[in-house]
Amino acid sequence: MAASITLKDLNELDMAVLCEIVSFGALTDDQIARRYFDEPTLAGWRLGMLHDGGFVACQPNWIKGATVYWATAEGHRVSGLGLRPFAQGQPSLVTLRHNLAVVDLADYLLDQDPSADWRTERKLGRVLGVRAVDRLVGLGGRDGHRPDGLLLADGKRVAVELEHTMKPETEYTSICRWYAAATRIDAMRWFVDHGKTERRIKQVLDANGLTADLDVTVERFPPGVAIRPWIGSFTPPPEGLACEE
Repeated sequence: MAASITLKDLNELDMAVLCEIVSFGALTDDQIARRYFDEPTLAGWRLGMLHDGGFVACQPNWIKGATVYWATAEGHRVSGLGLRPFAQGQPSLVTLRHNLAVVDLADYLLDQDPSADWRTERKLGRVLGVRAVDRLVGLGGRDGHRPDGLLLADGKRVAVELEHTMKPETEYTSICRWYAAATRIDAMRWFVDHGKTERRIKQVLDANGLTADLDVTVERFPPGVAIRPWIGSFTPPPEGLACEE
């Protein structure tokens, strides 16, 4: 009978990878392999240990060509990050593809600037004091807005948004005004995968005169960043209206 895997069997890199899974919420096997020196064989072996130890769970039948991994309640506990596990026991399928694209975007941006650091949406409160900021600048009685991630580079806090589905103009206006009022954020970069979304956001910025108060750029998805397709036999929940050129 094989010996069970315990915390003592995990090395420093395993713990770092587990913390990344907890922080982002979910990672695919190829995203995890990047964190194991781009060595899929090594990643597969160490992921097997994390899984056998009950630190992560996985699902190979959601995303085409990938297995999705997330941390269990035990994985959250031993990570020491103080983040709560998913109430439903797994990541939300409504936001899964978007969140996986955010991981790819974060990896791309950090590869472009190795001196930078990234804070995931789940860890923003520790950097920005988000709850306090929400109370101060929430608009129309609504909570403030959490970016998809925060890039810490050159002494600046740069909020990053990844957009695949089209939002109403009023919602973009509220989001942009939140950023303009959020004094703990120095700039923002909006990444979109459709020209229609790019044009709408730029129109909102111009129409409301927000460019004077907000250092913002609107860019297309960089190489390697895309919304991953579902496996053909899987019926996903609705995610919102994706744009067409």
